[in-house]
Amino acid sequence: MKRKKLIFLVPLVLVIFLIFSFSKNRGIIIAKVNNYPVTVDEVVDKFESSPEFYKNYVKENPEILIQDYINQILLFQKAKKYRKKYEEKLKKLLKSYYMEILIKEFVENEILKKEKIKEEEIKDYYNKHLSEFIVPEMVRLREIVVSTESEAENIMKRLALGEDFAEIAKRESISPSKENGGDLGWLRRDQIDPRIRDFVFKMKKGQILGKIIKTNMGYHIIKVEGKREKRMKSLKEASPYIREILLSQKKREILEEYIKKLREESRIKIFNENLKYLEERLK
Repeated sequence: MKRKKLIFLVPLVLVIFLIFSFSKNRGIIIAKVNNYPVTVDEVVDKFESSPEFYKNYVKENPEILIQDYINQILLFQKAKKYRKKYEEKLKKLLKSYYMEILIKEFVENEILKKEKIKEEEIKDYYNKHLSEFIVPEMVRLREIVVSTESEAENIMKRLALGEDFAEIAKRESISPSKENGGDLGWLRRDQIDPRIRDFVFKMKKGQILGKIIKTNMGYHIIKVEGKREKRMKSLKEASPYIREILLSQKKREILEEYIKKLREESRIKIFNENLKYLEERLK
């Protein structure tokens, strides 16, 4: 029994070490927190494991990354005093985490690492699924939204005299889009209010819709900022997308076949009479 517990604890200790790796010999020290040296390696590890939006955010100001990591260390140092309270829960979470990471690395590096997609496969998929690569007609709009019709009419007159649409939107619009000068981005037909849909797609770039549109938000003035005609993506444009689809399909098939073989080689027994206990816990 003690041997089994020891075997189970080894991976947990490894995971704990990987997650809370506060080694004092991991490179150049960039900060100290209560005498704990923070190294460049540790901060880079945090960066690499962060979501993409956060990476883009801190690239402009790396000090934010350091400050965030210092905050994490401070919380960890305090949290360690309570570790006994959460020990059982942590063991379960770490076991699950260790299993997921080990499986992921094994599958990617041992089972699927050699899989590649040939150019002929990509071309064949493209020719058989042309409808997937139709880029619909789109229009880019700006808006100015104000509270009253008289305000909207006054702005229409100012625009006719040459005042800048985006600047008015930034200063006077009550819509969240004011932060971007009223820019609503590129929109498909089905994303545009039916009352103006046909009009804006007939208008030219730079034109302002002649009528004011009333909604629950207020009175809208609309400008066509840009237009894109309906077109077909080229094979070159579509290739990265197709490659990912085919690679994903192939990997799934290989993995399913591999698991099927594992099941055939293994002794598996499900105790159906005990399923009721699982059902009760899932309620």
